[in-house]
Amino acid sequence: MESSIKSGERLRRAGGVGSVDLIEITKDVPIPHQLDKFWASPTNNIQLQQLARRLASTSELTKLTVVLSGCITDEAVVPAHMLHAGRASTPLSSENAVSIEALTCDVEAADHRIVLHCGWEVNRGSSRLLVISNDTDTIVSLLRFMPQLREKGLQELWVEFGPGEHRRHLPLHVLADKLGVGLCRVIVKAHVLTGDDTLSKIGTKHASLSCEPYRFQADFAESDQLSEEIAQKAVKYLVHVWVQSPRQNLGPSPNFEWSGISELSRQNPWRPYPYIKRDPWSYP
Repeated sequence: MESSIKSGERLRRAGGVGSVDLIEITKDVPIPHQLDKFWASPTNNIQLQQLARRLASTSELTKLTVVLSGCITDEAVVPAHMLHAGRASTPLSSENAVSIEALTCDVEAADHRIVLHCGWEVNRGSSRLLVISNDTDTIVSLLRFMPQLREKGLQELWVEFGPGEHRRHLPLHVLADKLGVGLCRVIVKAHVLTGDDTLSKIGTKHASLSCEPYRFQADFAESDQLSEEIAQKAVKYLVHVWVQSPRQNLGPSPNFEWSGISELSRQNPWRPYPYIKRDPWSYP
């Protein structure tokens, strides 16, 4: 989508020189070596999602029940679908797929839509989930909602990451117990404010966790209203993170002008996603 909230950060990671747009993406088209420029293209992201949906409906996956996440293409919301096991290997249609309203939304990033899927599965009776993801955004978002997922019956939540022999499994339910409810609620804020897929990096992630995020961000982005006091605490937190980060890991000094960062805080950057405003476990 052209108005993606990730566009600015994608362009920065690509070196500010634009993106590599592929005319067509099929299973036979090799992915370019310049991955930063490849991912900087909204068109490429849309085509990859469309390819995944086509392959899921026409490949050997017909033996399994498959849930296709919704997505956004050209500013339009594509509904999520469930494909039942034993279906014919034919293109996606109303005859072989059932739309899922609870998973149809305008959340752009797949790593954030995972939260919706976890809530939906728990509501259907699942007590043990496995999420495959290498993205920090996914982990901090899931930690944020662990208490609510547990209230609905979730017992174990595992995250698989790493390729091949380096594959590992992280017990997120155990990590949540060690962190506690308070820190689980603020760790996502610390991650987003110090740099994620939508905002540029400020300081280091180690510093973001060692600078008492709960002290500064306990009330930040917990509602649609943001007071001057809460915004100022967010600014102070970012300054602490910057000061405590090793200089060799940092780029040019950011402009900590109050008005600029206050506006950044007002945007509640960790809450641009609809699943935060509409709880994923509230669906029947």
